[in-house]
Amino acid sequence: MPLRTRPRRALALIFALVLVAITGIVIASLLGVASNQARNMHRHDMRLREFAAADMALNKIYAELKFFLEYGVGDIETAVSSIGAPTLDGITYTINDLRRDTAAGYPQYEVATSGPFVGLTLYTDSYVVEVNAKYTGPESTLLTSPGITLRQDIRVRYVPLYIYGIFYDTDLEFIPGPPATESGRVHCNSNMYLAGDGGPLSILNYVTAHGEIHRGIHPLDTHHGSSTMGSVNLYDGTNPVTTQLPDGSQLDHDHAEWASLSLDRWDGYVLDSAHGMPELPLPIPEVTDPHVLIEPADAGDPPSVADSKFHNQADVVIQYDSLLGDLVAVDGEGNLIPPQAGDADGNALTYDHDSNPGTAEIPVAEFDTFRDNREGHDVTVIDVHIDRLSDAGLDPPNGILYVNYDGGARLSDGAELPSNLTGGFTVATPGPVYVEGNYNTIVNGNPVSPTNPSKLSLVACDAFNVLSNAWNDGNSWSGLSSRIASNTQMRTVIMAGNVPTDADTPYSGGVENYFRFHESWSGRTFQFRGSIINLWDSEVATGNWSYGDPVYTAPNRDWDWDLIYGGLAGPPGMPRVFFIDRLEWQEVAPDS
Repeated sequence: MPLRTRPRRALALIFALVLVAITGIVIASLLGVASNQARNMHRHDMRLREFAAADMALNKIYAELKFFLEYGVGDIETAVSSIGAPTLDGITYTINDLRRDTAAGYPQYEVATSGPFVGLTLYTDSYVVEVNAKYTGPESTLLTSPGITLRQDIRVRYVPLYIYGIFYDTDLEFIPGPPATESGRVHCNSNMYLAGDGGPLSILNYVTAHGEIHRGIHPLDTHHGSSTMGSVNLYDGTNPVTTQLPDGSQLDHDHAEWASLSLDRWDGYVLDSAHGMPELPLPIPEVTDPHVLIEPADAGDPPSVADSKFHNQADVVIQYDSLLGDLVAVDGEGNLIPPQAGDADGNALTYDHDSNPGTAEIPVAEFDTFRDNREGHDVTVIDVHIDRLSDAGLDPPNGILYVNYDGGARLSDGAELPSNLTGGFTVATPGPVYVEGNYNTIVNGNPVSPTNPSKLSLVACDAFNVLSNAWNDGNSWSGLSSRIASNTQMRTVIMAGNVPTDADTPYSGGVENYFRFHESWSGRTFQFRGSIINLWDSEVATGNWSYGDPVYTAPNRDWDWDLIYGGLAGPPGMPRVFFIDRLEWQEVAPDS
């Protein structure tokens, strides 16, 4: 028996040793796998940190570039080159590239090939951004990493406001009574409410909103009794197509399938926040009320506001000089322009119109008072006789006239606008404007026609009022029956405000009442060609919209966008909006 057990014990020992060896190999292998997995996890974690850090740097650079565009800088290239990477513990940044893409020819005029600006030539700038983020935290000694390098092109496009038939920075309400057709582009930076209080509303171009497009009335509108009255037709690129669905419901932002059905129905011509339609802000600080653009110069204005203010741009300013006790005209530097004083009472800025000392001088601007029944009180304005500006030597060389008076201005005798170096004419004032009679309807002594187009024109004011060719100041204190309007035509871009629908205002009046009337227009026609631009709430003329005696009755509205604003040229001093496209980013192989 003992002779037999010894070999068995030897075999058992050998087997045990082999098992131990195999176990050791397995354990070593598992430890190696675990080590590799731990290393890979560290590498993955490091890459995530680097990627997030690089993306953070792109976001910071984008935000600072947007800040420069809003607040204004003297030299954008120098400003952009001063942008630095963020500070982040455990990350070392290297900005490989941050510059305007001059190699590709930017800035330049570029035709948009897609989206709501397709076919339009826009002023475009492009910036190249490339940044490397490398992790240098505690674990970085365990692994070597070249970091993550991300590159992104940032495209900035400037959109001239005059390309729009209607542009609202605030809520846009359009509820016409008689049928209404608009052929220009329509946009608002807030919510849009479309209805037809009688005849259909048809828009034959792009309809876009940064907010929501609603088929119906504003939620705070207590003037209208129905929420979706009338019919609305929007453009599909070929024809106007109704918002009404076969089941009788309306297709708008509230529909569960709005994003897709609207694209199918209108082929991309109707876009809102559901489609990522961007806001189109003015290049001024976001917290700044755009009303400042028409207000007097202020030493505390940031550069972008100062550069955009009409007062600072104007070559001629008409204002009341309290020291002289006269209406005067000054140039852009504040120097008096002859004629330097008003009449004996200081109520008019007069000039010698015939070089005859035996005849009295006539006014080019004078104070006048009449009744504004919408406001419910008398108003005193500076009445500017447009036809006399050139003869008086007050035609602004750059085409911008500023009336520095809170009470506002009346523009009379403006059928033919003055000539100047720019070929256009702009009037701005911090108060309301009343335009009396035909405006910009004659060029070179002949009526405007397709072969004799009107001048590029802009009126910027707190509120825009229309006084017909039949207006008489003396009748403004009498009943509406004594204020019978006559057919009147105006051709201009208008930049003004309204009194918005809110808890205290039953209805703003909508786009259809953007023009404030003061006569009985029943059976008469008001013809308008140009752009309607609402950037602010009125701050001076704040009376609520009201219809009937003693304010007004509505005209036949023959309104539309003017084709002359479809090109690169616009009225002098015209502000523009902008939007930034962050093009697709890409990871770039780091140097090492």
